[in-house]
Amino acid sequence: MNRRKSLMQMIGLSLVLVLSNACGTPAPSVPPTATQAPPTALAKATATLVPPTPVPTEQTDWFDGRIGISLDAIEETRTLPAEYETADASEGHAYFAIYLSVTRVEGVHLVNAMGYEREGPVVHGADGQSYESAFRHFKGIKFADPTNLLSSAEFVPGAEGILAFEIPEGTEITELVFLYSYKESLDDKAPIRGEMVIVLP
Repeated sequence: MNRRKSLMQMIGLSLVLVLSNACGTPAPSVPPTATQAPPTALAKATATLVPPTPVPTEQTDWFDGRIGISLDAIEETRTLPAEYETADASEGHAYFAIYLSVTRVEGVHLVNAMGYEREGPVVHGADGQSYESAFRHFKGIKFADPTNLLSSAEFVPGAEGILAFEIPEGTEITELVFLYSYKESLDDKAPIRGEMVIVLP
């Protein structure tokens, strides 16, 4: 009887081993280590190592050693502001208006910010054409004798102005030739010609 019981136990154990080998057991999963990272996280980390490319800015302030000019605004329009009481640009044309201000005056007296004698400012187009100013206006004058409007006068830092050029519509303007007059002393009889070439954005 004991022999039969032992035989049954051996058969049972054999069946368990056979079934266990036939079904197989799943391989244990290995959890990711701390040094492993998902692909997306790795890509983001790599991307942050590249410094951003600086965005170039257009130059708006110009200085020639005597006077400083700031370009405040540029627009192409058929009509100038009503305060200037100017006619609209002719058919097929527009005003190329440049608004600017004087930022500094060093070692000289700026006696005319709109030209020299009969010469006025000029703009050049990408087509090689030049255009003279159709309208110009500046404010910000200081008189040597405030009670006498005929006394010597000069433009001071903070003076603001507009230079307008009538051009064919759609013309690309590339630069402004800013002409001005200055004196080394307000007592000088004749002013000196000054010129500044400003590349437009």
